[in-house]
Amino acid sequence: MGTILRDQAKRQLEGAELMRLASEAFAAGHAVPEQVRHLASSIVNGQYVIRVRDDGHAVHEAREDARARAIRRTLLGIAAAALWLDHRRRR
Repeated sequence: MGTILRDQAKRQLEGAELMRLASEAFAAGHAVPEQVRHLASSIVNGQYVIRVRDDGHAVHEAREDARARAIRRTLLGIAAAALWLDHRRRR
């Protein structure tokens, strides 16, 4: 399987395809510093706001809900077993 994948990758990256990918990578790499400068300037000027969200509270609530459901199921099971045993005892 590894040989097949390697052969396919070689065929796709031959000749013109390899040159196109290299050219795109060079152009993208060349533009990154200017884009970072623009982004930093925009953040400093207040044009962008970075928001950080803490999902810890939501995760805690979901965990508590799951525990509450488990406790309800357990209590319902105990109640059902008690009713069934009482019913059997009365026969």
